[in-house]
Amino acid sequence: MLQERTAERTYRASLPTRFGAPIVVGLCLVMIGAAIWGVLGGQVDAVWAVVLFVGALYGLFAVSILPRIRIRPKCIEVRNLIFEYTLPWSSVVGVEDSSRVELKLTDGRTITCWAVQTPNFQLMFNKPGRAQKVGREIREYRAASADLSAEVQ
Repeated sequence: MLQERTAERTYRASLPTRFGAPIVVGLCLVMIGAAIWGVLGGQVDAVWAVVLFVGALYGLFAVSILPRIRIRPKCIEVRNLIFEYTLPWSSVVGVEDSSRVELKLTDGRTITCWAVQTPNFQLMFNKPGRAQKVGREIREYRAASADLSAEVQ
């Protein structure tokens, strides 16, 4: 039981996002192939299509694969699209979980965790979603297992 409470936990994008993204990426690759075929055939406008779909591929990759939250006894790690934060538990003063998980820090900043979001239809009908579940689990972990005196280097 003690090991379960102090074990590291990782939260990533939801399963529909992780499984749906490869399908959309596949469609984008087909479109990129068609655009390249158009460039080789002498149609210059197809270059813009390549740029657009390469950007879309990166966006899908970034949204579906990169974001995560990892909680450990000494710290919480948040990786978003561009930035990664490693925060000691002593710097976290609160956890908000309305549409996304947000960490409130002692210096007044708020770190939004893009890995865990509540779908819009659940927000419209005021139903609890994944963000509320993960927010509750983070608060419980912090209360039960977090080392509030540890400094992260």
